[in-house]
Amino acid sequence: MGDEYLYWEHEHAFGREEDEQDLLTRYVIPAGERDRFLAKLDLMNINAYSLFRDESSLMQMLAYREIDRRNL
Repeated sequence: MGDEYLYWEHEHAFGREEDEQDLLTRYVIPAGERDRFLAKLDLMNINAYSLFRDESSLMQMLAYREIDRRNL
């Protein structure tokens, strides 16, 4: 397949027996790296609001920028 993208119905995609389909990777970030890691993600516009687009995530993103990043 390489760089080729395929768009199928949900049932067809999950019916295939491929090892690379729907892999989930979990990364554990040390607590001491949390601020640095979140700041880098925010610079790339990866934050709660850009992912979920609701009022709650907007408030979470604003709180992070105003409180957490400024160490208040």
